[in-house]
Amino acid sequence: MFYGMITSEFDCLSLCEKKVLFMGKWFSKKKLAIMFTVSMVLLMFSVALNVSAASNLIEITAYFNKSIKMVLHGKAFEPKEAGGTNILPITYKGTTYLPMRAIAEAVGLKVTWDGKTQTAYLGTTEGEVVKDQISYIKASPELGGYGPRYRLKSREPQLLTAGNGTVFEFGYFGENQAGQSEYFNTNFEYDKFKVRIWSDDNKDDNGNYEYVPDIEFTDENGISVKKIDAEYGKMYDIEIDIKDVKELKVWVRGGKSIIGEPMLGK
Repeated sequence: MFYGMITSEFDCLSLCEKKVLFMGKWFSKKKLAIMFTVSMVLLMFSVALNVSAASNLIEITAYFNKSIKMVLHGKAFEPKEAGGTNILPITYKGTTYLPMRAIAEAVGLKVTWDGKTQTAYLGTTEGEVVKDQISYIKASPELGGYGPRYRLKSREPQLLTAGNGTVFEFGYFGENQAGQSEYFNTNFEYDKFKVRIWSDDNKDDNGNYEYVPDIEFTDENGISVKKIDAEYGKMYDIEIDIKDVKELKVWVRGGKSIIGEPMLGK
């Protein structure tokens, strides 16, 4: 909106004058009239938008709760704004509200805001096609893994603790000096296999290494799908294609090696 005092070239403003002085500049009456008309339209539109937005807002009294602590995947987590400022949870009538964008992005979800429709999208947006999205399930003993070696972190974490301190959520622990192997009945139904393998030592009584450590994946015919010349005391995050595999064998050398968090995806 434009504000200012209008006067003529003389002491009073006459309808017959061709120009007027506005904010220190001379304008024709026609041009000035257009400027004021446009300004009024913009002002009315702005007011309408504010009224519409206000009608969807409800005023409440809530509290930032500094006492709430958050833990993400076992580690302390503090949600932050894009500029790095901490965002506190809000407590309202016994319910805790967390900052959506910070939480979603922390767990790997893309956040998209559509200002026109006032819509927040988590993950894919409306009409967006997701290509090659893989859904994973645990490769538990029901799918062929050896049950007596299968453990859960919630029950026996000590058997799933790697030499570097990592504790797997679930997996198969090594129980003999030579190493371990697991078989999974994939039956050509899965596209991917992923796993975290801790390759640990395999020493004899004199402290010498007996075997060269390796990790190998083979199919039902014994044909190698993937082989890794592993190192002792190292973690390996592995993902392989198994579309044409009926039975997958996972072999790891080392008495303390762990086949951690194996997953089948399709």
